[in-house]
Amino acid sequence: MSARSDAALRLGSITKVYGEGEAAVTAVRDASLVVTPGQFVIVMGPSGSGKTTLLSICGALLRPTAGQVWVGGTDITALTERELPGLRLRRMGFVFQNFNLLANLTARENVRIVIEANGVRRSAADARARELLGQLRMTHRLDALPDQLSGGERQRVAIARALANDPPLILADEPTGNLDSKTGYQAMHMLELLAKEHGKTVIAVTHDHRVQDVADLMLWLEDGVLSERPPEEAELARDPVCGMVINALRAAGRRERDGEPLSFCSEICLERFDREAARYPSPE
Repeated sequence: MSARSDAALRLGSITKVYGEGEAAVTAVRDASLVVTPGQFVIVMGPSGSGKTTLLSICGALLRPTAGQVWVGGTDITALTERELPGLRLRRMGFVFQNFNLLANLTARENVRIVIEANGVRRSAADARARELLGQLRMTHRLDALPDQLSGGERQRVAIARALANDPPLILADEPTGNLDSKTGYQAMHMLELLAKEHGKTVIAVTHDHRVQDVADLMLWLEDGVLSERPPEEAELARDPVCGMVINALRAAGRRERDGEPLSFCSEICLERFDREAARYPSPE
């Protein structure tokens, strides 16, 4: 199989297995996907469904047990361990839930260090860092350390760092996970604009159902199986305890309230509901 030249990212029958024998766990099972340049893709699914594993494979942070991954026309599964860091530095940008900023560096320095790692001299790297942070409305916080920034400001620095070397592919792991509702929306719209206005290919994994309307493509990952979400739409339900969107057909338990069926992601949420049902409002 060869990669389509017009694909920004292509997965060819990716499988990832952890462990061996009876202890083996299949985190991703025979996943295939083609993402075009400028597309904003969101992958949703319950905890433990394999989302972070899938994203790590896309970002050359994990090797699949089977299958191939192409970024542009490059088969990254064929590259050596020595070749992968350079590929990630130049062709990928990462945005993490916990931001992963260096605590002893300022906002500007956190961005500049990535640019310098690509062989750019300090003065030019500093100018690029200032420009990116300015575009994200962080000019007034250039010299602030991460612990002096709000969650939303840290996420903007993380996005600027992801853009530092102008990579074509941006990978985001739960980018709204540590943000409040308003700030979370803003972060997702920033990623959306990167795709729609700057031609970046953005792939984000998230539990946050509120972001689905900004995506060009919504995918669902459960039990390691990747599929398009729309055919499953009628079977999706929201756990009234934790708020997670789950496949109702695979619910860990069910109850009924006021004639409406309720589905639960786990026995823990079911037990919490049984103890204090009145505490949990009906899901929308």
